[in-house]
Amino acid sequence: EMLNLTILRDGKQVVEDSAGYRTVEPGTVQDAFPQAGCSTLAVDVFTGGANCCFGQYIMTSCGQNDYLSFIEPYDGGLGEAGQLPDGKSMGYIIGDGAFMYYEPEGQKGDNPLSFSRVTSPRLQRFLVFEDGAWRADKPGEFADAYRAMASEAKANKELEPSAKAIIETYYLAMAGDMAAAEEALRSGLPGQYA
Repeated sequence: EMLNLTILRDGKQVVEDSAGYRTVEPGTVQDAFPQAGCSTLAVDVFTGGANCCFGQYIMTSCGQNDYLSFIEPYDGGLGEAGQLPDGKSMGYIIGDGAFMYYEPEGQKGDNPLSFSRVTSPRLQRFLVFEDGAWRADKPGEFADAYRAMASEAKANKELEPSAKAIIETYYLAMAGDMAAAEEALRSGLPGQYA
């Protein structure tokens, strides 16, 4: 059975979502999050696909102001609320499913680059609360954290080589270092995919 979602605030409807979800799961209210004087509640919605897709309604109240953000369902997930890598702000880690089942178009040859669910790159980003809305972080915003994540990926001997190259490249690009990202992709991809 597919579920519709209605969100009320003080008895008034603020969301009427009839997209149809397999599950709708409210989380726990996080007080003093993402900053003092605010509270936040995330509601997870699941579309019910075989391995996909998870979205979130994130409601934040700061004093007299209420904010609602919607994170479109995609193949990723919202992590726990907590401290962001800058050590100053609070937010969420979120899974980025951009490379799940990745297979570039127009490939030639007998062995095209293609990822299964198991071998797909598992990527992370950060959600930041700014100007009354939740947004994905920008390249360079958490540069040190992304450089560390790139180093961790590079050292991981269990990753499939193409996935490792994409993960390292992604994190270096998110660190804002495009030259290093291009070099990681060039040197990390197996020869047949270069």
